[in-house]
Amino acid sequence: MRGLFVYQQRSCRLSLDEAMAVFYGQPGVARPETSDTDPEVLRSHDACHVVFGLGTGLRDEMAADLVAVLATDVGLCRYLAYLSASPEARAQARDALTHPARTLLAAGAVVPVALRLAWRALTRRPRWPWRVPDELVRTPLDELRARYGVPVLASATRGRSGSSLA
Repeated sequence: MRGLFVYQQRSCRLSLDEAMAVFYGQPGVARPETSDTDPEVLRSHDACHVVFGLGTGLRDEMAADLVAVLATDVGLCRYLAYLSASPEARAQARDALTHPARTLLAAGAVVPVALRLAWRALTRRPRWPWRVPDELVRTPLDELRARYGVPVLASATRGRSGSSLA
């Protein structure tokens, strides 16, 4: 697929740590240590982006939230608590409310991802760990995806033009 970052390719051999460095190298992506959000929470959220092959557009952010709730071991209540404590998440929510048409279009496009993740949550174990153990950060992404049955969602969240929607 054209226009994808290397970590968004199913067969990516970069370690999780190396792939995270690619993710943080994207324009506009804040490193956890420079954010007002708890760095561990942001790192866990960002790891979901990388492991599940998501970018940073609106659809991908929605998909990352679905991944956190449906495909990791964090659970809905804990994840909502994290979101409510995050200044960035509150700003994104305000932005979504001020642009309802764009938000609804993006949400509609993410429905197939939600269904796929819900099915995975019901049928697949183990779930991806929200707090990534140190031994996993040195493991290649393709091995992690195989071990945890992680789908690469990059193509599922892309628009007709092939680019993620912002």
